[in-house]
Amino acid sequence: PGPQGRVPVLLARPRPLHGAAAAAAGRRAAVLVLHGTLQTKEDRAVDLARYARKGFVAACFDSRYRGERGSVEDYQASLVRAWKTGQEHPFIYDSAWDLSRVVDMLLTRADADPAP
Repeated sequence: PGPQGRVPVLLARPRPLHGAAAAAAGRRAAVLVLHGTLQTKEDRAVDLARYARKGFVAACFDSRYRGERGSVEDYQASLVRAWKTGQEHPFIYDSAWDLSRVVDMLLTRADADPAP
């Protein structure tokens, strides 16, 4: 699907526990962090680590045309294309779609709790 169809994720989780402590810990609540307009998922690594130390599974993904999915120039070109053609939505709609893919991924993980 190309670089825009794949959703690269940076994931942080609590250190693994062993034995009875692992069984008692069970699945953890997940936190999703979004980066700023001209940032990437790596810019949120400190925040993800902080959430993981507090016991959460934390994730951040590169928005379209950012980080592993493109450059500032790619992002700016996508904005112009969206304005001219209306065929792309590099803001809210595409981010909401990508966010739902990350939620789908988290639901498959044994360490992330699917409960609200």
